[in-house]
Amino acid sequence: MAKKLVAKTVVLPTVAKKTVKKTATISGPGLNLSATPLINILAPALTVEVMKLKSDAKVPVKEIRDIEDAGWDLFTNERRRIPGHSKYAISTGIALGIPAGWVGKIRNRSSVALNTSLMIDAGVIDPGYRGEIKIVLVNIGEYPFDVEKGQKIAQILFEPIPNVTMETVKELSVSDRGVAGFGSTGK
Repeated sequence: MAKKLVAKTVVLPTVAKKTVKKTATISGPGLNLSATPLINILAPALTVEVMKLKSDAKVPVKEIRDIEDAGWDLFTNERRRIPGHSKYAISTGIALGIPAGWVGKIRNRSSVALNTSLMIDAGVIDPGYRGEIKIVLVNIGEYPFDVEKGQKIAQILFEPIPNVTMETVKELSVSDRGVAGFGSTGK
């Protein structure tokens, strides 16, 4: 007999609520559970301001599907040849107003990482920064790579910034790993 799963909803001041109806199947050794849950998904509401610094710049876009993608696609606003084994900060032609308490993180698009010799370097956009968003592209290949104007080149994800406190201590707490570094988990 299928169990109905209902998630408890906690309403927070900065949270938007979406209700999704899906059929879920959970299976594993000795387990086979099918249910039609009513799930309340709590997604933080966030408004990021976008300003075009150049009239032909493209604003970030996100693929809207039944389950939202995490990243917003970023586009180049210039054409550039990037020599092999070099890097270049390419223009997007936009500036972002990221709210306090949030950070933007520029990441590779999987298709660019798989199908080209380009990788993303750096990529933290602090909430107080209001200048042009540039994407540091690294051509790890031997040959030059031509980036076209308007090309979908990277993605930006928005994450909350945790409230972290650094505490100076004389000794660190003990862990199973201790000081074991590179390669300590095996090959």
